[in-house]
Amino acid sequence: MKADEQKAVARDIFALALEAVKSGKPADKVISFEVKNRRFMGANDRRTVTDMVWNTFHNLAYLRWKLGDDAEAGELFDLSLKPRDLTGAPEYVLYDCPAFLFADMPKEEIKAMQARASFDLRVNISKMARDKVIQMFKMQGISAEKTPFSPVGLRMHKHFPLEETTAYKRGLVAVMDEGSQLVACKIAPFINKGDKVLDLCAGGGGKTLALFDLVAEKGGADFTATDISAERLEKLKARAKLAVFKGIKIEPLSPDYQPFLAKHTAAFDKVVVDAPCSGTGTWRRAPDAKWRTSPLALASYESEQRAILTKASQMVKKGGKLFYITCSLRQAENEAQVEWFLSENKSFTLLDSEYILPSKYASDGFFVAMIENK
Repeated sequence: MKADEQKAVARDIFALALEAVKSGKPADKVISFEVKNRRFMGANDRRTVTDMVWNTFHNLAYLRWKLGDDAEAGELFDLSLKPRDLTGAPEYVLYDCPAFLFADMPKEEIKAMQARASFDLRVNISKMARDKVIQMFKMQGISAEKTPFSPVGLRMHKHFPLEETTAYKRGLVAVMDEGSQLVACKIAPFINKGDKVLDLCAGGGGKTLALFDLVAEKGGADFTATDISAERLEKLKARAKLAVFKGIKIEPLSPDYQPFLAKHTAAFDKVVVDAPCSGTGTWRRAPDAKWRTSPLALASYESEQRAILTKASQMVKKGGKLFYITCSLRQAENEAQVEWFLSENKSFTLLDSEYILPSKYASDGFFVAMIENK
């Protein structure tokens, strides 16, 4: 394709992706679908078009400041191809952050998340050592290195069709950002052999499977994964099957968590809550997430987090631990929620909390708190 043709396709796809974002849906699925289904494009065309679309999202604060919030998608895209003129730009534009979120976000972390996300994999080390998996990729002409912080991760030097590799087909690897891996690595040491473990908001099962794998060397634990989305749980089932991880109980939840909650009161040694959140720690990977939220949505997340924490705590045994996780860097969703929970639940105490910071780890950002039921 000629350069002008690539730009025209990217312009159309950005318009479709922006419409999805305005309705609160992720842009990545739209972009991936549109790129794959334009069969006249070659591999290089697809990469170029995809980069142009994401570049527009990475500069959306600037583009809207220049053209106004009501600017058409085509106008935004066209301006994204021109050199930026930041003369007189407010500070939130320099950081490419929505104005209403700017005061809530650590500036150093916003800046760190302006870098593009790496392509990381997690190795199922209970199946094969990292070094051997690296050699397996090398035999297929694919370069990989160990992640700098996670003991179970690989950093891939370029994107490629992972599903076509031997390592993937044998269930030895899964896509997982290093930051998310580090969350699992911080929790796993506190899970003992034979523990009953609940991943309450399991989603597609990334952390469930990571913890299952990390605990395997101890002799394993009794894992249950739940979620209110049956669709996400189906993905977990497929991923567990591919990795040949047997024994994970997978149960859908009703929106009010009943009757699961009534059946499992004080039933688990460890409860993991990867809570719904604003996703402000994922802006490297999903710059469109900045524009899918609103002040009203933030309030809704905070209310939902409190409700989930309350329900989750009822399923923790005496002496058991509750792990509260978000992929947000906002204190209102993190420390403030933990403080509120402890004030309402006097039998619990905070043992530790930590941020996985993009500025430190060059990864997605996370908050992890470990709370014990005394």
